[in-house]
Amino acid sequence: MSRVGVLPISIGKTHFENKKNMEFYVAYLDRNFPESYIILVDTPKRHNFMALEGLSEDEALRRIDLNVMRLFQMLADSLVNTSVQVKRFRDFWDRNAEENLEVLANAYEGDEQFKEDANNLLQEFLERAQQRIIQEGELIPRIKDY
Repeated sequence: MSRVGVLPISIGKTHFENKKNMEFYVAYLDRNFPESYIILVDTPKRHNFMALEGLSEDEALRRIDLNVMRLFQMLADSLVNTSVQVKRFRDFWDRNAEENLEVLANAYEGDEQFKEDANNLLQEFLERAQQRIIQEGELIPRIKDY
């Protein structure tokens, strides 16, 4: 059985926007795996933009596309002659994913305890994410989209 390296990265995280960091990851994956992928977790990120920054879905998707384009450009030279490929999360979205999402939606609508647990989990996530934005805002200047 062949091993496959997978590195999911979150769009918009400062660590993954650093060229030296990403060159290290590409070299590591190439050295240690005969086949490997950097997965840009892009499509789910739209919900963060919408919830935390109040963006419309279209604007959130536009910002994601800009971030993805910058990452692809940054990684282009590092990927030459390697076993590493860059894929977007949406490249893996298929009928099974749609069916799973439908199962969750039905559970959310039909099971009050599930709905309460999901809402509590989401609220905790949003509060932590908002706190990180506040803390990082003091240390790291915000990058503006052009």
